[in-house]
Amino acid sequence: MSASPHPLRRCFIRHPTAIPIQLSPLASPATPRMEDVSLGGLAALSPQPLPRGSEVEVIIPVGEPAFHARARVCWCRRLKDGAWRVGLQFCKGNDLFRLRMVEQLCHIEAYRRRVALREGRLLDRRQAAVEWIRREAERFPPLERIEEG
Repeated sequence: MSASPHPLRRCFIRHPTAIPIQLSPLASPATPRMEDVSLGGLAALSPQPLPRGSEVEVIIPVGEPAFHARARVCWCRRLKDGAWRVGLQFCKGNDLFRLRMVEQLCHIEAYRRRVALREGRLLDRRQAAVEWIRREAERFPPLERIEEG
């Protein structure tokens, strides 16, 4: 999320920003995208502002079934390029745990694309997951470490 004196700021996990998300209701045909995840919520880039305090359905179409959760808009800030950075807090505590699974899937999918571009190897999702876990998973901080700060 944006620069903040929040003590857990240094522990936020960056998502691959190429992962699109859906926020409903959102009246724009442009696709929002996930920016980062914090304890209990996420920040997203949106083509239009969302009213503070309103509730949205967050849909992340990675994995089967896609991640769905209700979230409340905590803040909304206009960026220089005309887009909006929106802070969302999940309405249910267990949604953070589910989001961590989606987060790993996002990283695996980004890894799969990177391997295809850089090495020309086409991995299926299972192969990419096995390689990503072997090479990257130890750097993926456990939720407990994030909560402790």
